[in-house]
Amino acid sequence: MDENQTQTEDTANQTTGATSTDQSEGEKLFTQDEVNKLISKEKNKVKNQFKDYDELKESVTKLTEQVETIKNVNKQLEQKFQETTYTNALNEAARELNLDPKLAVKLLDKTKVIFADEQPTNLKELLQAEIEENPQIVKKAVSTPSVPQNPTDDKPKFSLYTNPNSSNFFAGGGLRLNHVKQDS
Repeated sequence: MDENQTQTEDTANQTTGATSTDQSEGEKLFTQDEVNKLISKEKNKVKNQFKDYDELKESVTKLTEQVETIKNVNKQLEQKFQETTYTNALNEAARELNLDPKLAVKLLDKTKVIFADEQPTNLKELLQAEIEENPQIVKKAVSTPSVPQNPTDDKPKFSLYTNPNSSNFFAGGGLRLNHVKQDS
């Protein structure tokens, strides 16, 4: 035990000797208040270097939200464009095949439609398959009766005859047949 005490005392003496030697060489010792002030000063320097960090972080957050909003709007517009393109192509194919477009929309299985460059490519084939299964869905051609025209019969059968000397319809004789001769 005596050896341990001796070593501890020697170590303590060396430490004390080193401290006293350091103080004598001109090294300055700081109080806790001085250390705190130095740390605070350095902290403020670093903080001033990054003082706009919070503003920049807020701006980045706002821009990120705006980008997400634009992406959502863009996705909605793309969906609407695809739906409009599909509807227009389906209506055109239905008209070409003499189908009611509303009926074609109901009959067609949209999952079977193939798109290339955002355009549906197989609508006619799918509609023709539906027609083969259900031929009664094809519109019947509506015939409009034509009015027969006789090119040689230019004159009307009846005409309104008024006496040029009289401004009154009733005084002029009124309605007369063309093939009847007037008395002079």
